[in-house]
Amino acid sequence: MVDLVHFPHFNAPVTYQRPYILTIHDMILHQFPNERATTLLKPIYKFKLWMYNYVFNRAVNQARAIITVSQATKKILIQHYPNLESKIRVVYEAPTIDGRTYRQLPRPIAGRYLLYVGAAYPHKNLGVLVKAHHELLKRDANLKLVFVGRQDFFYQRLKKELSRYSKGVIFWGEATDATLAGLYAHADVYVSSSLAEGFNLSALEALSFGCPIVLSDSEVHREIFGPAALFAQVNQVDDYVKLVDQVLNQGRSGFEPLQRATTVLSRFSWQLAAQQTLEIYNQALV
Repeated sequence: MVDLVHFPHFNAPVTYQRPYILTIHDMILHQFPNERATTLLKPIYKFKLWMYNYVFNRAVNQARAIITVSQATKKILIQHYPNLESKIRVVYEAPTIDGRTYRQLPRPIAGRYLLYVGAAYPHKNLGVLVKAHHELLKRDANLKLVFVGRQDFFYQRLKKELSRYSKGVIFWGEATDATLAGLYAHADVYVSSSLAEGFNLSALEALSFGCPIVLSDSEVHREIFGPAALFAQVNQVDDYVKLVDQVLNQGRSGFEPLQRATTVLSRFSWQLAAQQTLEIYNQALV
């Protein structure tokens, strides 16, 4: 007989009756129930969203304990389910591709480039990055913007909708860990313009490679990256242009927030995450 199951996502089987805990990585579908975030027909999407809410509601209420990956995600979860506060614990993630373990990586792209790693869902707000890059081309005609991520429907739609800004934009597609490490290691700036995140692991990985990061000014980004990043006003293309241009002019060696990267990164390790998770298991079994 199983004493405890850890479901690393919200979708615990609705028929499961034994004790379990959940990990909630983000609350994106609660924050942005957006029809642009699906390829389904509207009636099917509406039904799927109803099922999501049903499964999520049952899972979090039946769980012995809930892990969130940031205080910001915990806060949003409590806003929707105030009765759950006492059983929510925060366990931070850590870089999977960690620049502190790599040496002398080959340069995958010639010249200067901005880097984004992840999906192209609507809440990622990638149009802001494309438009900011277009403005930055007026200052450096050879500057590239590199998107790394599976070339699915959402990336194809981004290409189509922003085709007039396509100069210097590279849609890399998926990358192996080794290739991604090289992209992080040589990027001039890592950029993210998302409207919401649960954690933003890719940006933390970039930071571990000593890459300057410019992120949307959100509660979770302030929590995770603090003094090691620059924060642009959400949806403000001009603010991204100003901050990225500042970083490009300073270079990595002159980017003062990187001096605090080691301190910020020291808060995140998989060993610590494992220890904290084991403590939660033991408490849930009492």
